Amino acid sequence: VPIMFSGFEMGVQIMTGLPLAKGCVPASNPCRAAFEDYHAWDKNCPPRMSWDPATTLWAIRGHGTFWDTHSTGYNFVNSSTAENHWVDDDKVHNQSYLVLKGANQTIMAERVANVIDGLMCNSGA
Repeated sequence: VPIMFSGFEMGVQIMTGLPLAKGCVPASNPCRAAFEDYHAWDKNCPPRMSWDPATTLWAIRGHGTFWDTHSTGYNFVNSSTAENHWVDDDKVHNQSYLVLKGANQTIMAERVANVIDGLMCNSGA
């Protein structure tokens, strides 16, 4: 089974959640409630860095116009500290990580964030 990672350098650029705080959905919405609960702990949130939402978007929609894949190497996890890092050994190990497409990472991160925010603000109707 192929494993796809979204690295720190990608998710840290994708800031989401601000429209939820501004009331794009009712207070009963679980996404809004999650951001409000997190805000109680971190006053700088929203917006919030979005590794998991970005990876979920990729899992549902594929590479599309947002992502490329780095496919050589593997994720190494230190069993004592649980720290991890990518080891690029120029071999294919059935592990890859997502990278934002294009030369302007900031613009691409904003585009991904806008899609994620749009989906979270969708009432589902």
